[in-house]
Amino acid sequence: MKEISELFAHISAEIPAGIAQYPVHAIQFDSRKIQAGDLFVAVRGFKTDGHDFLDRVQQAGALAAVVETLHPEIQLKQILVSDTRKVMAELASEMYREDINAMKLIGVTGTNGKTSVAFLIRSILEAAGEPAGLMGTIAYYSVKKEIPAWNTTPEALDITAMLHEMATEGQRAAVLEVSSHALTLKRVDGLRFDAAVFTNLTRDHLDFHKTEELYFKAKAHLFDLLRSGGTAVLNLDAPFGQRLNNQLSCAKITFGFHAQADVRVEDWQGDISGTRLKLKIG
Repeated sequence: MKEISELFAHISAEIPAGIAQYPVHAIQFDSRKIQAGDLFVAVRGFKTDGHDFLDRVQQAGALAAVVETLHPEIQLKQILVSDTRKVMAELASEMYREDINAMKLIGVTGTNGKTSVAFLIRSILEAAGEPAGLMGTIAYYSVKKEIPAWNTTPEALDITAMLHEMATEGQRAAVLEVSSHALTLKRVDGLRFDAAVFTNLTRDHLDFHKTEELYFKAKAHLFDLLRSGGTAVLNLDAPFGQRLNNQLSCAKITFGFHAQADVRVEDWQGDISGTRLKLKIG
């Protein structure tokens, strides 16, 4: 539980007088889940608008609501921000900031290969003595449980709650598959990654992103979320991987068959028992 002033310490917002010291029990964007002492975030969705449910959350005992448009006809205290979806992700991370900052976070994005790469990274971390959780297409994994996935990358509130749980269970790292939908919808905007991996980009999800360029920009946003000193891991065989390599100024490790790759595949053999690789490193 944190006070409103703590949660908004690094977020631009117009906070009504007298509520800065209110303790927030939980953050919700689903009006049906509101309990007394919760902070409601009014998110504009594809079919519904959270601003339409301010009266309901007031009756349920919400502490205040975070809104993009003030509704003076509602007595509920309202905190005005420019983008509630982005702020929700930032608030969710701030609620568990100490736990999240103590973990290594690795994000994996790309059209194909995210799940395989995420499982491989988790396996490597655990072999190196770094207990790691995983969130992805198949399920969400922690030490004690496996939850069937409802989204490749769930909502920000779910992500941070699971990271908090992983941290309390002693996991020191987490690997996240990060979809282009999640990046566009700012679900991970409150996180800062130690490493971000780009596998590839092929023509997909254009019903949502409309153009290949917008699809690429969504994927590229993951690299805006690297911590200071974080590393981008890029597939140099993919044209968009080369583009990222040219435009990013952070630390980078490239991989692939490409002659300039930092980790280059010189030979490989694959059969039903697995894949054997001959790599040139550096």
